[in-house]
Amino acid sequence: MTLRRIRPEMYNWWNGLRQVFMQQENKVLPFFRRCAELSSI
Repeated sequence: MTLRRIRPEMYNWWNGLRQVFMQQENKVLPFFRRCAELSSI
């Protein structure tokens, strides 16, 4: 699936979601890392 086939509103939604994830990355990554450690035990 190419980006050209995605509707503009869907592309804008994904862009916004990606920006939010980038801003929250410093908080989210340690959380996921901790979850991965707990699940591996």
